[in-house]
Amino acid sequence: VSPSLIFLSSPKITTPTLSFSKFSAIPFEPSSNSTMTAFAIAGLSLIGVPLTAGFQSKYALVTALLQNGWWWAAIIVVFTSFLAVIYVGRILEAVFFQAPIGQAATTKSRLPVLVGVPLWAMALTSIWIGVDGGFVIGLANDAAASLFMGDAQ
Repeated sequence: VSPSLIFLSSPKITTPTLSFSKFSAIPFEPSSNSTMTAFAIAGLSLIGVPLTAGFQSKYALVTALLQNGWWWAAIIVVFTSFLAVIYVGRILEAVFFQAPIGQAATTKSRLPVLVGVPLWAMALTSIWIGVDGGFVIGLANDAAASLFMGDAQ
């Protein structure tokens, strides 16, 4: 909940630059479409948009909560999804629909391969699980069965 409060309280989000000690700066700028497209896919999955892994997991979670009569917990899950819409939406708005502010925001450097490959692997896996999550759901059901009943099916 605290990240959402930070983004709700800030009047304007600028395009951030992350820096690591051994890597060059990784800019999140509007012209870096590849990086931010993968970030947007991750954000949409966090929100729980259909055809992403986040939707599959939230759907399974809310269904299980409602089947067990925990309607109040299901409301909390849906509420946190709405909070994610707010803060992910503000980030995507700042990156895709606002002009960069200042000279530092226009500095471009290449995304390191060690960051780009896992980022895109995560984004594509999120879409794959969102479209055809049967394999992952089957693994989760087998794990739950072995944990609670003592043997996997």
